[in-house]
Amino acid sequence: NELLVIFKDSADPKAIETLVSSYGGEIVGQLYFMNQYQLRFTGSGEDYINDIKVRLEQEELVDAVYYNMAIDISMEAYPNDSAYDSWNTEDPTGNNWGLECINACSAWEHQDSMSVVKVGVIDTFLYPNHNDLQIDSDRVSILATDDFSTHKSLEQYYEQNIDTHECYINSNGVCIFCEQMNHGTHCTGIIGAIANNGQGVSGVNWNTEMYFTTAWYYTIPMEGQLEVISTLDGLSYAIAHMVMNGCRVINLSIGSSDASSISPYETNFTERFDRMIQKLEEAGYDFLLIKAAGNSNDDASNYMLNRILTGGEYSNAHTVIVGAVENASSIKNRLAAWMGDTKKIYNMAWYSNYGSLIDVTAPGSDIYSTVYGNEYDNLDGTSMAAPMVAVTASLLYSVNPDLDYNSVKSIICFTGEQFCSKSMKTDVYSIVNAGNAIDWVLEHANTLPERELPTIGFITGIVQDAQTLNLISDAAVLITNEETGDKYESVVMDGTYYCYLTPGTYTMEFAAEGYIPETIYHVAVTADEINYNVMLNMVTDNDSPGIVSGRIVDAFDASSIAYADLEVYAGINQTSGTPVAVAQSDEYGMYTLSLAPGNYTLRASAEGYLADSAPIVVISELSQDNQDCTLTPLLQDGEMRVILTWGSYPYDLDSHLVGPAINGTFHTFYYDQEYYYDGVLYDNLDVDDTDSYGPETTSVYVGLDGTYTFYVHNYSDCDETVSSTMATSGAQVKLYLAGQSTPIVYNVPNQPGTLWTVFSVENGVITPINEMSYHYNPDTVGR
Repeated sequence: NELLVIFKDSADPKAIETLVSSYGGEIVGQLYFMNQYQLRFTGSGEDYINDIKVRLEQEELVDAVYYNMAIDISMEAYPNDSAYDSWNTEDPTGNNWGLECINACSAWEHQDSMSVVKVGVIDTFLYPNHNDLQIDSDRVSILATDDFSTHKSLEQYYEQNIDTHECYINSNGVCIFCEQMNHGTHCTGIIGAIANNGQGVSGVNWNTEMYFTTAWYYTIPMEGQLEVISTLDGLSYAIAHMVMNGCRVINLSIGSSDASSISPYETNFTERFDRMIQKLEEAGYDFLLIKAAGNSNDDASNYMLNRILTGGEYSNAHTVIVGAVENASSIKNRLAAWMGDTKKIYNMAWYSNYGSLIDVTAPGSDIYSTVYGNEYDNLDGTSMAAPMVAVTASLLYSVNPDLDYNSVKSIICFTGEQFCSKSMKTDVYSIVNAGNAIDWVLEHANTLPERELPTIGFITGIVQDAQTLNLISDAAVLITNEETGDKYESVVMDGTYYCYLTPGTYTMEFAAEGYIPETIYHVAVTADEINYNVMLNMVTDNDSPGIVSGRIVDAFDASSIAYADLEVYAGINQTSGTPVAVAQSDEYGMYTLSLAPGNYTLRASAEGYLADSAPIVVISELSQDNQDCTLTPLLQDGEMRVILTWGSYPYDLDSHLVGPAINGTFHTFYYDQEYYYDGVLYDNLDVDDTDSYGPETTSVYVGLDGTYTFYVHNYSDCDETVSSTMATSGAQVKLYLAGQSTPIVYNVPNQPGTLWTVFSVENGVITPINEMSYHYNPDTVGR
């Protein structure tokens, strides 16, 4: 039953009041600088309000008419009740890790050149008398209602009911009273908690004049139950209030509760909001809105408030959307022998929204700050990340008040040294760096930074105990770029690691308590692709040797290759340098070696075959068999060969090749093993294995124009709808092409599924696919 009407600048206030009265309305709010009136009418309903809107738009005094939308907005935080942790300036792992991550200490070195900056927070409730805040009551306000006209009245309500209120659980599963109480105080503390007072925490900016207002209307429709109502124009009032009080930076750690598509009502308000920001800019106000991206692990553009704040030319220019970064556990104790000048690999927090709307990221998990009643707590969320960016913006204004919003936005978004990415997504986001940002302002005058975000690819894999096959829950990884020498730290969580890196070739060193350190060499990272690394079987730390044995296998017919030359190298994927052992297969193609425990690479060569290698693992005081190495005969011109190998379980993985035939397509697999046409063999399943390990070998002898696609089907579990046995099988596919001395290697993705779509080849162009899905019927693979 409300409309927002912008009247023409020439409209007389008395004439406006008369016109409003003639429609049966009353004026309940006003933005003076826009000549906008908030009008409430006696009727209700969409048809009713639309009729008035259409009629008002025809009035001579009226410039534009907009709906006043009511929406659900929520805080963006996840409390986790963490205990206080000590500070550690060497490694960002304590309760101050967020400040260390954004390089706040370097920023604080310039305190003498900083002036006071006004910073606004639009949020839930603020406890202004917190010992670590002490914010003047004149700078704290709310959106007034009949039940709460001032912030003091709301504060008294909380104090009276904190111990006695009955939790009223809303549709989101939370008590509104409890949810609203701490959030605004926490965000405010990140920005402006009092520094050097011997207690609690320190805000990032020690020269702030904090302003606060609520983003909700608070009412008590039933005794003891607090209700909150949000309207987009209420948010507009709050923003205008902050801007017109001189706040250069405004933190908005709030967001739309649910994903939604764009509606005509939203489009209508986006236009009005953009117009408001334009009017404020034209009136000479310079400011930035710092907005939390949201905690739905979703694309930020799916949420209405994000779209509204970035949907117009002016609103988008004045808004920064912030995603959250999480901190991996400390790994220095496990990498002590390797540590040098390393860079920690940060990931976007699991909950953080992502996508093209994200401008920058900041620490958002386990952030320690002020809460209600002179207490402190750790909270998680993009709500905690947004104040990290807002306070960095305020630091820039404090060292140079003449900066404009465009300059500040560019500097905070493009001076970070570190980056983050969402799990298995190739979008890259800069992490804000307060120290670098201030250094830029002081050293580069009016020049703005320009930086292209790096192109990345992913390495991911599984780490397990070689003997028990249990996943190793927590290991450390040191990754070295083999071309540049740059080093990066990462961790294994619950047996799985994923690292985003710029394209190149890397060495990966793994350490876990109680295990022998292991190295995987020559791991390729390709732009915008996921490289599923070879499964790592770590061996418990023991000096006693073990026995390893296996067979050198002819990929063409699964026969044994006698008297093949063998070289053994320490580590995985290592086939150069000095071998730790040299041997030869016997007349039956077998070999047996005694080696110190650990992971090795077995390289085999024989006349008439392409030399190749396979990983082998040695366990102390045990004998490990079936450590085979498969060699393919030399290929003739135009031939292509695919070899599948895997571990002991599941027993039966099947190769499927689908490709072009003379008339239509062929499908080569165990049931239909060859494709002949007019007496010519085009494609053949050379070897079919049904009792573990492989090889299964598929060859293309005569190629045709078109697309060949290779699949691996878990026949043993084909009727399962939930299965990870292929992901943990160690399955590996090698693609050999005539004229190339080394194969292209694909390792099974560490994802659940029963069908692995490995790659395609179209007219000589190879495209990795590496997708897992579920498929029951082997006959229909590729259809």
